[in-house]
Amino acid sequence: MRAGFIKDKVPVLYFALFSLVLGISLPFFIDKLENPLNIFILLLFPVALYALVKYPEIPFVLFINAGIYKADPRLHLPEFLDLTVLFGIIATIGIIFSIIRKKIRLVIPPMKMFLPFFIIMMLAITSFAYTEAPICGREKLLRLLTLTSFAMFAPLFLFQSEHSIKRFFITYVLLAMGMFLDVISRGLYTNKWGFVEAFGSSGYLGMGKFSGEALFILSFYLLLSVKTKIYKTFIIGLLICTAFLSLVSGTKASVLALAIVFLVILVYNIGHIAKRNLFLKRMQAKNREILIVSIITLCAFAFTTVYFKEYFFTFFSRAKLLISGEFDSVRLYQYEKALEALSSFPSGLVGLGIGGFSMFAHGYDQKRGVYVHNIFLDIGAELGIFGLISFSLLIYWGFATAFRTLKKAKDTQYYTGITLISLFLFMLFWASVHGNINDNRSLLTWLGSIYAYKRMMYQREAVVAFGQD
Repeated sequence: MRAGFIKDKVPVLYFALFSLVLGISLPFFIDKLENPLNIFILLLFPVALYALVKYPEIPFVLFINAGIYKADPRLHLPEFLDLTVLFGIIATIGIIFSIIRKKIRLVIPPMKMFLPFFIIMMLAITSFAYTEAPICGREKLLRLLTLTSFAMFAPLFLFQSEHSIKRFFITYVLLAMGMFLDVISRGLYTNKWGFVEAFGSSGYLGMGKFSGEALFILSFYLLLSVKTKIYKTFIIGLLICTAFLSLVSGTKASVLALAIVFLVILVYNIGHIAKRNLFLKRMQAKNREILIVSIITLCAFAFTTVYFKEYFFTFFSRAKLLISGEFDSVRLYQYEKALEALSSFPSGLVGLGIGGFSMFAHGYDQKRGVYVHNIFLDIGAELGIFGLISFSLLIYWGFATAFRTLKKAKDTQYYTGITLISLFLFMLFWASVHGNINDNRSLLTWLGSIYAYKRMMYQREAVVAFGQD
């Protein structure tokens, strides 16, 4: 009776929420209401908020990728407003309302997902007592306990149906296309050194990472999901756009990670094909389609690389330096210091403390500090061997769960699984050369999505079995 009463009051709760947000927003818009467009935007805002709360997977995309657009000077946001926090709150409210409306179920995180991450959090909290970088440590710890934790566990609630995953993926691609249009509209130079970013905020690394993720979604999910030739042609066009973003940004890691992941997926599928039959006509449809789509994507990437090569001067120049054996001396120094911390006592056992690498390697303590640019070494140096083991187990169990679940997948389920595995693998390579655990929270998002995918698969099997009985 009580649950039904709360469910009946959901529209009232929506109205109260929108009224509150509108009331808070009005003082910031009041001096701009002379423009009719601003009035229209203000009136449209509650409608947009309603859609975001109703479909929380949409603000969740904006939450985990807020860094690529939130500093755009064209937004003219008040200084206190952080879009990462804002969209995180909206996604949380959406999850709560969906639970009240019984659209999604409360779930308990799997032990193989929860336990290693819980140990990492406990080690981070404990290590704050002895870190020599309390300013950096406090910022890093707060982000880990809030934003990063939410990024990891939210998919368990959000992705309980194929429709929610599809909305999530489509939102990802739409944001990537917005990035592409922004880059093109700003103008580009040919045969000239310079990194490229989108929205005046993403940085070239953020653009390279995000476009790489969008490319896998387009390739292994959307291209395989659409049926008509005109839609498939359209998706291939979008593949060329995302490939262009990856190359024009100037980042090496994104392109290298893309190549490695596609190679892994190809080898995995060819291995399955070889076990059954080498003839194309007698392959399982899912393996044949993954193989064909991989070839199409690689051809689209090659076409982009050759046809628009004059825009990729920075990428080619940096790739030549990498091939010639020239590496970033600062990055190598940080790897050496991290390994030194891991091999020393007692830091190898208990770590330098959360945020402590900044003081250990460079002798200063700032809010964002300095990190190793390798997620394994970063965790190992600051949280010690137990932190490194816990994180390694978290990653290993994630992959084991993904491939074990994939063996039972059929049709579109298989495409979803391959997409999540490729995204997880891509982000793991990326996190091995850029940022720390908080900067790479989408790595944990794809990990959480794998466990959500497993739960969704087993629930569907249970429903089918029940129907057969």
